[in-house]
Amino acid sequence: MKALLTPDSLMEDSRLKNLSKQDQEFALAFLEGLQKSRSRNTATPDIGDWTRFQKADPDTSTVHVSTELTDLSVAYFQDASLFQAASGAEVPVKAIAGQFNIYDRGDLFRINPDDARRGPATESLGQGFKITQGAYSCIKYAYHKDVDEDLQAQQAAGDPVDDALSDVTQKLMLIREKVFAAGLMTTGVWGGTDQTGVPGAPGANQFKQWDQSGATPREDLTLQTVNIHQRTGFWPNALVLSPFVLRGLLLNAEIVQAFQYTTAGAVPDLVALAKCLFANLTAHGVLEIPRVLVAGGTATTSAEGVADTFAYIVGKVALLAYLNPRPSLRAPSAYYTFSWAGLLGANAFGGRIKDFEIPQIAVPHRVEGEMAFDIRKVAADLGQFFTAAVS
Repeated sequence: MKALLTPDSLMEDSRLKNLSKQDQEFALAFLEGLQKSRSRNTATPDIGDWTRFQKADPDTSTVHVSTELTDLSVAYFQDASLFQAASGAEVPVKAIAGQFNIYDRGDLFRINPDDARRGPATESLGQGFKITQGAYSCIKYAYHKDVDEDLQAQQAAGDPVDDALSDVTQKLMLIREKVFAAGLMTTGVWGGTDQTGVPGAPGANQFKQWDQSGATPREDLTLQTVNIHQRTGFWPNALVLSPFVLRGLLLNAEIVQAFQYTTAGAVPDLVALAKCLFANLTAHGVLEIPRVLVAGGTATTSAEGVADTFAYIVGKVALLAYLNPRPSLRAPSAYYTFSWAGLLGANAFGGRIKDFEIPQIAVPHRVEGEMAFDIRKVAADLGQFFTAAVS
């Protein structure tokens, strides 16, 4: 039986001396890896032990020269911060589905001082309040990307497993953002009092679009802020908007005027913009500065096989809302994101990533992501929706 070739025996082979230094290092590294795999008792290597052997520097004397740059590639992986609105009020739950109590706000706010007057030897006034149940049901979404042996061996630029992880993570974020937009950032969801932007003079339940001359976004937003507080007792603390609406606000004449004599200039950051928009209330300590959450995730809108088209997932709309930063008993919020933390290995956002092998089809790495969640409106009166906010 012919003896197995080893790094030691190769060193004694005269043919090795005829190779370039880079080729010698490549051959020795390959044999070391091969010897390591032979020494295992298992039939297949462990996850993470797959190694892509490649030369440290290109050698033009070889038959095949890869044209991939090993220090540069182009991939459109979006910043995770663009998807933060969907996680505005996160509630990790142990059960995949369940219920929560909803206290009747009318009963809680109703009291007549005359009825509560107490005479001698009489009982105090007592009233009840109704409780109904709301329900959530987390839906599990999953997506995977395979890294097969050919790709593992031939990709010279970057790590194909890292590429797969980035792809899977982005797909899950896109799913989450699309569910958020379809369920909450649309008309007819927030109590039937949607405010509609118009290019001309506004009428009932209308406002002048914020990118039009003469528009008054500061007045519009502070008015609806007071309206939310009047009907709920809570000041809104978040303004969710798309980049188109953000642009309209930043270029609005009254916003530009407010900043033209400051060090921030005419293009403020999001914190400064929020201070400006709600200055009439924040300056007097009535409410804290709301967060501006930009729903900036973008997605392909065309089918595969035709010219690609793209659009923001959230359109030219805005949502002013109170999002409870500390979900608990008797704690209202415009919406909650129920995330199934009870899923084995899941994080607080109900997501998990797995990397496993499928040897029968020569796939050393299947990177699979799962996310189980339910983004649900729970208190319509704590949100005010603005549609067609800009032209």
